[in-house]
Amino acid sequence: MKKKLKDILCELEPPPDLLKANNNFDIFYSNIKHSTNSNLYYNIINNNSNVRKLLIHIFGISDFLTLCLNKNLEYFFSIIDNSPEDSQTNLVSDINSVYGKYYEKIKNIKDSEIRNKELFKDLRLLKQKLSLLVAINDLTKVWSLTQVIEKLSFLADQLIKISVDCLMLDAYKNGEFKLNSASNPGHQSSYIILAVGKLGGNELNYSSDVDLIALYDDNNVINYSGSKSPQEFFVKITSALVKILSERTEDGYVFRTDFRLRPDAGATPLALSVTAAETYYESVGQNWERAAMIKARPIAGNIKAGNMFIKNLKPFIWRKNLDYAAISDIKSIKRQIDSRENNSNFKIKGFNVKLGRGGIREIEFFAQTQQLIYGGKNYNIRSSSTIEALIELQKNNYITKEAREDLINSYIFLRNLEHKIQMISDEQTHSIPTDSNKIHMLSKFLGLKDKNFLKKQLLQNLDNVQRHYKKLFKDSSPLVSNHGSLVFTGSEDDPRTINTLEKLGFNDSKNISKIIREWHHSRYRATRSIRAREILTDMIPLILNEFSKTSEPDVSFKKFDQFLSRLPEGVQLFSLFQSNPNLLNLLAEIIATSPYLSEFLEKSPNVLDILISDDFKKLKNKDFILNDLSSHLNYYDNFQDILDQTRIWARERRFQIGIHLLRGNISGTESAQLFTNLAV
Repeated sequence: MKKKLKDILCELEPPPDLLKANNNFDIFYSNIKHSTNSNLYYNIINNNSNVRKLLIHIFGISDFLTLCLNKNLEYFFSIIDNSPEDSQTNLVSDINSVYGKYYEKIKNIKDSEIRNKELFKDLRLLKQKLSLLVAINDLTKVWSLTQVIEKLSFLADQLIKISVDCLMLDAYKNGEFKLNSASNPGHQSSYIILAVGKLGGNELNYSSDVDLIALYDDNNVINYSGSKSPQEFFVKITSALVKILSERTEDGYVFRTDFRLRPDAGATPLALSVTAAETYYESVGQNWERAAMIKARPIAGNIKAGNMFIKNLKPFIWRKNLDYAAISDIKSIKRQIDSRENNSNFKIKGFNVKLGRGGIREIEFFAQTQQLIYGGKNYNIRSSSTIEALIELQKNNYITKEAREDLINSYIFLRNLEHKIQMISDEQTHSIPTDSNKIHMLSKFLGLKDKNFLKKQLLQNLDNVQRHYKKLFKDSSPLVSNHGSLVFTGSEDDPRTINTLEKLGFNDSKNISKIIREWHHSRYRATRSIRAREILTDMIPLILNEFSKTSEPDVSFKKFDQFLSRLPEGVQLFSLFQSNPNLLNLLAEIIATSPYLSEFLEKSPNVLDILISDDFKKLKNKDFILNDLSSHLNYYDNFQDILDQTRIWARERRFQIGIHLLRGNISGTESAQLFTNLAV
């Protein structure tokens, strides 16, 4: 028999700020009298001390949940007076009823603004109910972390699905879409919404962005009857979806949405065709995108078409045979987020539990990198859930039992901490507050004794994660600067990387980070090959270090980006830099100080070879010059070819002299003599 929540609540400790808690409780208690069920509600509070303590606990810590409680008083008591299972079922029913209401409005209300205003309100009030339901079952330890993140994800799926269905109803009303039946209009279309990230893995945060990818099946465009192209139509639908979910009203928002994990987000429309997406992944898809797509699943629109897309993408995600370059690139995901920091001077204030050393991201990458390497041949380790992936990796002997237990326990602790941080004010933050009183309040929210106990437990978990994380690909040196981490995977800036860039002297650090991420999208001819991108990834710390030494690091680096954009290919030059790091120092100096030499280098990047030759001093010898030119022309008989090659040879030698003059290796008088020798 199902038990009502009020009968299985655990006892919660009073919050630090009892005055605030009691004041908020008095307001809430007073408002009960306006309810038609006031006698029942007063009876529940007065006869169940744990319900009262739950309210006091929330009122003293979370302003957001306090607001939700006051706006949803009746719903709170519905949660308390029902089993958690029934409350979830009832909420799903309420979500589904929104579509029925909207369908009636489509028939009876012509003004789309009126329809949408009511839809926006309904969805936001449902999100408040979702927040209350999950928070109460979380705080009272009725639901485990696994249950919390799965239910958050499931209920988010329902809200997004209903939003898409309502948008397709609007399209039907506007004559752009045909309906075969009144139910599931999204499924009757070619539109696909994929969930990736936390939502895709059924691991949604309490106050998280939802990472989505919008596609349409261009091979089977069904029921579309509009005058615009299918792409224009589905881009419009996606823009409307963003507005429905993300726009803030007096009732808040549904979800912050992020579509930046779609293929080459900086250069592609908001909704892509399936063909375009498949072509991108097959030709230039990166390993971090393979990692991201491990969690991809269709949640709205045409689920069948979405599943077919995921099926077709499996060869990209799960490669049965990986060459050395691919494995090295996968390792670079881990190497980029290695850090030379240590916890000896650990400060809890402001610590980022997601991105910080030993944080959530390191656990996720620990699992994903090994899934990418071994998952092509082993279906058992392909889970989109971090916890399940760690379990399967251990079962299949890829990690130790100790690693599995430590990482899962730390993951649960850190995710619980992350949720409580976000519950306080419904903010998308992963950082512990900087105020001591707020840290103490957070520790109470977690059910811990005090902030010192929180710090001790946090440090223990971070150290456990780091201990195992360091063993992962331990033969690989970290891609970091002496100033800190350098992470350029993914679609958004890494805070620690931005900090590192600023320490290096880059003022426009976010733009520098964006430029480097875009190198990996193969927009330049020089970065189109996998090998070129692999070498470039290895060189990024060195590149940044060299350009940070110039008088204007930001300007010089952007000129280097222009230099890359004009190169015909990259592997040869990048390999030259890799084997001769001093040449990169020289290139930075050329780009920063000499527009003439820089322009020449863009047109003839291969001339860098002559800078590492040992024949420069021989230019003082006229016989050497004559013999060198003669040997250069040996392969040419045609007069025009001889003339052209002579010009090329002369330009390269002038460039060589100019470089040595630039670096102070020769004086102006000496350079004049060398130029004269060339001319003679």
